[in-house]
Amino acid sequence: MILRDKPARFNKIKQLMPGVSGNMLTKSLKELERDGLIRKVDGEHVVYCLTDRAVKIVDLLLQIKLLVENL
Repeated sequence: MILRDKPARFNKIKQLMPGVSGNMLTKSLKELERDGLIRKVDGEHVVYCLTDRAVKIVDLLLQIKLLVENL
């Protein structure tokens, strides 16, 4: 899952999401950052990573998915 396991650079995220334009991805990343779900980390290279809040949400959604699959 994108950003779940490790931070990623913009181009890596774009590569994993075919059909999403660079402009749309930029807009989406800014909105997710504003909503506190991702964090933009400046360093040698800019990377994006999930916040603790987002990780909890993803974990919950994965648990629900497993529950539904086992019904």
